[in-house]
Amino acid sequence: MKTKPSCLIVFFLVVIFSNPAFSQDYVDLLKISYNQGQNVPFDGDTSTARINEVAADLTIPIPVNENFVIITGVLYEGISVKAVQDRQPFDIYGIALKAGAKINHNDTWSGTYVLLPKASGDLDEFNAKDFQMGGIVVISKKVNENKKWKFGAYANSELFGPLVVPILGMYYQKNNFEANLTLPITADINWQLKSWFKTGIFFRGIR
Repeated sequence: MKTKPSCLIVFFLVVIFSNPAFSQDYVDLLKISYNQGQNVPFDGDTSTARINEVAADLTIPIPVNENFVIITGVLYEGISVKAVQDRQPFDIYGIALKAGAKINHNDTWSGTYVLLPKASGDLDEFNAKDFQMGGIVVISKKVNENKKWKFGAYANSELFGPLVVPILGMYYQKNNFEANLTLPITADINWQLKSWFKTGIFFRGIR
């Protein structure tokens, strides 16, 4: 199992791109999640561990006008690894600030541009190397009232060198069906059965 800051990269991608503020007509202001993994193996080792993950995503959109929305917020993740065999337990923390904008360039094209300065690592050994600068650009092309194409990229200055992840996706909504695909990061397909209830499938590519 690989840890340290690299394991937080996809989390930041997930919470950015799964946020409906960038493709739909509503906004999830706050998301909180908890995940637990049992008997997770280490890379190249027979040891296993229990992993607890707590995540929070706060988004604060500030509309300036109908074509320009300032995007601010904070992303947080805490990962606790409790080794089952003879390994020391450890914790990893990550926090990132969101600073950017969503711009409607015209009736067809729009773009989301977000800087993600972040810090991640072990608080016991926190230093300047744990600070990184990342950014996301997603361009959307409106096909019709129900469908949009999305493409872009995520880039970040990692300890091992620059990282660039290409993004390709689609947003489709008709009647009670909705699909929000941002591959290879997330896929969210759901059906609205009641005005207050939705069910569906969510995929998150992680680690």
